[in-house]
Amino acid sequence: MDNWHRSSVEGQTLRVEFIPSRDRFWSPLDIARQPLDAQLASGRCAVLTGPGSVWMYAHAAATLRAAGASSLQIVRPTQPNATHDPAGSRWELLPCEPGAALLTIHLRPNPPLSQAAVERLLRQVLDELAQQRPEVLVIRGRASVDAYARAAWTAVDSGVRELMCWSARDGLIVVFDRNGAESVRSTFVPDWLKAVMPGPKRGIVLGIAGDPNRGKSTFSLVIDWYMEQLGVEGWRLDADGQSPTPPWYISLCATSPAEAERLRNIHKRPWTPEMEALIVDQIRRSREVFDVLIVDLPGGNHSVRPPIRIPPGREKMFEELDWILLLGDDRDPSAASWREALRLHGLECKVAAVLTSRDPLGTPSLDICYSSRPWQGQISGLDRARAVNELGQAYRKALDQLPSELLGSAHPRPGLLT
Repeated sequence: MDNWHRSSVEGQTLRVEFIPSRDRFWSPLDIARQPLDAQLASGRCAVLTGPGSVWMYAHAAATLRAAGASSLQIVRPTQPNATHDPAGSRWELLPCEPGAALLTIHLRPNPPLSQAAVERLLRQVLDELAQQRPEVLVIRGRASVDAYARAAWTAVDSGVRELMCWSARDGLIVVFDRNGAESVRSTFVPDWLKAVMPGPKRGIVLGIAGDPNRGKSTFSLVIDWYMEQLGVEGWRLDADGQSPTPPWYISLCATSPAEAERLRNIHKRPWTPEMEALIVDQIRRSREVFDVLIVDLPGGNHSVRPPIRIPPGREKMFEELDWILLLGDDRDPSAASWREALRLHGLECKVAAVLTSRDPLGTPSLDICYSSRPWQGQISGLDRARAVNELGQAYRKALDQLPSELLGSAHPRPGLLT
């Protein structure tokens, strides 16, 4: 079995690096089967890095602190265009049943926050956590791995007995148990937590589909940004199982765009039925939580001729969608080929709009004609190097015209953060 981490000791430093999984995501059972060698942590600075999930970082930080680690360092790259203004980010430590609390941390994703802004926000969060000292704590929210790790570290310092993380991908996971039970395990959602995490009236799953290099990922990030501006409980799910390594980790390791591309290719994984089933399960779970789930869909198999847009087994994730926004290109008939592939599975009716992507380096613009279904439109400027909020502002007028059927019951839900 592959290991999920690599540990090394250099003097007074214990370095733990998370390793990508073959099936893209490590399960709680994988982590429990190969626990950290925590005894190495005593008196040492714990350094965490690598492409791990937020709950994996929380688990490692809590475990190493409980074992006597003296300090914590998270190695992540500095994001470009980061700002020092934390406006739009928020947090809440909500006492629930006696001794239990829910900590929600929401760090604004776009434009990204500087490390200094994150530190200022976390200082308030951690001070409050240290004062309340809950025995049982659940951490949730859209936040960075270092935010989860530092919250877990402080919770251990504050005497937490059981620490859990709620993940849209994996559900509720126990990441630390002072009573000596399994250190990492999936668990059921208790009634007190259900009461403070209400689900949507009707969750909508909106897929972004098309051939590779049409701007799907960038456009899905823009839609996610737009949901954020509306104050809607939304989330973006990257459903490309072949790319298990997060962009921030590639950025950390790469010295140039060419090196980044080389690393992306090295870390790519072949599709497996297990991977496809896992992503379908994640879509189903997320629908129960979010008003709008945006799914960045895989582009198909283009190593064969003609390309197979929806390989056997992959149709299961398309079946979970309510609507599809299809990105084509004015240089080839890929949108028509996608509609044919969807038609073969009885799914063409889910196509809400076909957008022709043009001039990715040009001035950003979006125009959609709603005269007949599927709606037709043109979009330009979908270059991944552009800031998501810049594109969102340019597309905002057109996005404001999206029919309500694509957004379902989307509306702000006070007290519940993404």
